[in-house]
Amino acid sequence: FLGGVSWAMLVARTCQLYPNAIASTLVHKFFLVSPKWEWPNPVLLKQPEECNLNLPVWDPRVNPSDRYHLMPIITPAYPQQNS
Repeated sequence: FLGGVSWAMLVARTCQLYPNAIASTLVHKFFLVSPKWEWPNPVLLKQPEECNLNLPVWDPRVNPSDRYHLMPIITPAYPQQNS
């Protein structure tokens, strides 16, 4: 089950996809976009940052365990993690 942060990030992504939409349209689009999302493609609010602080970040190309996440919703702040 998704937690509050994940739900908030899904709503934020819908707002990014429809920046000029009114609230009722955003609610409608949320329920159209979310079920049709092609999981396990990650939901990203922004592209991951490249920092060399030696903190683990979500990256399925580097971390084999990240490849098994079923519904990756990636936090936008460094270090990016699956919410």
